Amino acid sequence: VEIFQYSPIAIFISILLALISILYASIGAIKQTNIKRLFAYSSIIHSGFILIATTIATNYSISTVIFYLFTYLFMNAGIWIASTIFHNTYNSENINDYRGLFYKHPYFSSALIICLIGQDFNIWLVICLIILLILNL
Repeated sequence: VEIFQYSPIAIFISILLALISILYASIGAIKQTNIKRLFAYSSIIHSGFILIATTIATNYSISTVIFYLFTYLFMNAGIWIASTIFHNTYNSENINDYRGLFYKHPYFSSALIICLIGQDFNIWLVICLIILLILNL
């Protein structure tokens, strides 16, 4: 069941707001040196993709959003835990201080890399879903 089945204007406004939030957060994230602020901008970008998928609201998009939110929960929790541990250990939230972390703490940085890759995998999953849904329209 489509949420905005009878209102193309609502679909347009919803997708436009999602694209604006994705664009704004992407531009804001470029200049960040604070790792926690960078992850906050990333969360805004992710919410824009979720808004697009829920606006389309087909069976495929809803199941993808549920999977997306489930994996995003664990990957994002892992990233926040890792950045908090790093902050408590080195008293820094600067991205430049993460240089050489793999050589100092290979297991810690490997876990962080797995969480980062898992979080970005979700974005590509939703992008592929959006492309497939647009092609089927």
